[in-house]
Amino acid sequence: MVQSILHGCYWGLGMALGSGISGVIIDSAGTSTMFLIAAGVCFLLCMFHLGIDIYNKMKALEEEQEQRLAAQRGDAKASKSKDSKDSNFIGAAAAPLVPCLLYAR
Repeated sequence: MVQSILHGCYWGLGMALGSGISGVIIDSAGTSTMFLIAAGVCFLLCMFHLGIDIYNKMKALEEEQEQRLAAQRGDAKASKSKDSKDSNFIGAAAAPLVPCLLYAR
């Protein structure tokens, strides 16, 4: 159910709004300005996602280091294994919707 709503928003609402909004921007500012705006937004999104990835990796390294130190001390916490699969996942379910607003056909 949720996937069908997301898919409908992506292809229906996203394409319709993206074409209209980008058409208005292109008419008022020009194609080279629209390209620079799209490039800037893509760069900012890239830096945002890169920052999240670096933060998650640093956090995982710190947790791993704490577990190693606890294991060396013989702490009881070291025996507990935490599922790091979920903590390293970056959810990107809405990522296709962002460039869709800038996409013009």
